[in-house]
Amino acid sequence: MMGIKSGLVEDRAHRLNKQFQLTTAQLPHVVQICQLVEGFPLAIELAATWIRDLTCKEIVVELVEGLDRLETTARDIGPQHRSLRAVFNASWRLLSPVERRTLAKLAVFSGGFTLAAARAVAAATPALLSALRNKSLLRHAGSRRYYMHALVHQFSAETLASDAAVAAHARHAHSQYYLTLLADQAVALDTRAAGLAGALIQPEWENVTIAWQQATARMELTLLQNALDGLFRFCDLRGLYTETQTLFEGTVARLETPPPEWTEERWTEERTREDEVPRLMLHCRLLTALVYVAECRGQFERTQELSQKALALATKLDSKAEIISIHLNQAKALELVGDYTQGMALAEKMLAMAQAAGLELQAGICLELIGYNAYRLGDFARSQEMYHRLLAYHEQTGRLELPARLAISILGSIAIDQGDYEAGLSYCQRFLASSQAT
Repeated sequence: MMGIKSGLVEDRAHRLNKQFQLTTAQLPHVVQICQLVEGFPLAIELAATWIRDLTCKEIVVELVEGLDRLETTARDIGPQHRSLRAVFNASWRLLSPVERRTLAKLAVFSGGFTLAAARAVAAATPALLSALRNKSLLRHAGSRRYYMHALVHQFSAETLASDAAVAAHARHAHSQYYLTLLADQAVALDTRAAGLAGALIQPEWENVTIAWQQATARMELTLLQNALDGLFRFCDLRGLYTETQTLFEGTVARLETPPPEWTEERWTEERTREDEVPRLMLHCRLLTALVYVAECRGQFERTQELSQKALALATKLDSKAEIISIHLNQAKALELVGDYTQGMALAEKMLAMAQAAGLELQAGICLELIGYNAYRLGDFARSQEMYHRLLAYHEQTGRLELPARLAISILGSIAIDQGDYEAGLSYCQRFLASSQAT
């Protein structure tokens, strides 16, 4: 298909400039032109008319700056088709008022959307989406997702931006929909259903990141607080540590820095509002998550700095859950550098605190850390004890799927090392079944 589109560029360019020949050096730029306009024939035609004055590489630069630059004065192209904006404006005038409103609101999506999302964000009905699709303003893929052509998206977004109130409402609805999706899948991402939960989120990754950024800009604390675990667990499962760090650091910066237009008095007032405790809690949880991410990326100096800031906030809030999580991240850091004795001692101290506070999930994480450090120290009896307790918790609640899977693997290794091959085989089969289930 891309070869056909490239051929269209070559044919149109040759008609305008008889000296033009598509060379091997030009071909990547021609392909990029086709990709930028998503194969839209009229856009390709308009881009090719520039070949008399610009190289293919220069045309790419122009298109990256803005697709609405595509226009021509060529006499063999009718006035209504001499620019993409003219084409869009003509199509826009043929839409009903409700179709116009819906199409404009749909511009808040990125990377496609489902019927459920369109209904929640833009009040779109199946009939409306079908009408827009029939007018070539939407595409419907086999995955039951709708997509908007880049050109249509650009012009629709401009239309949406012209009404600040409608735009703000659509963006809030977008954030609410996708951040609620993360919140709803948070527990599942920590269980054997993690694979299914991740499959729901993966196609929406572009929308999820935009939703988080928009909620950050508006400081929608409840949405961000509720979505945090789901976003963190999804990114951890997918290894998206760079992306997690970027998103969370952006929110931390927003929490720590007043907007440039605010006075010092307003910033002080904001920090003494009734929602200051939720703000501090969100701040603390983000810093704690960033400690883990920094560890995963090997940024150990950054880990220490973040741990100190997070611990100061957790202590101020008297949040036992966060205090334990921060110290457990420190225990993991000790584990990474091979200091298993100190890592286990810190995890055991946090286990006692978690049990005293009735924090079963945190206690389960402690059990996994103690079990692994004991294993590395050769204390197999202690390791088995911790891992059996962890598996009992997992079987009761379904939580901590990945730590439980690691426990099964190491219990199998211990059994084999001790010559109990039947038990070792049983653990290996159990590990395989657990892995295949997700």
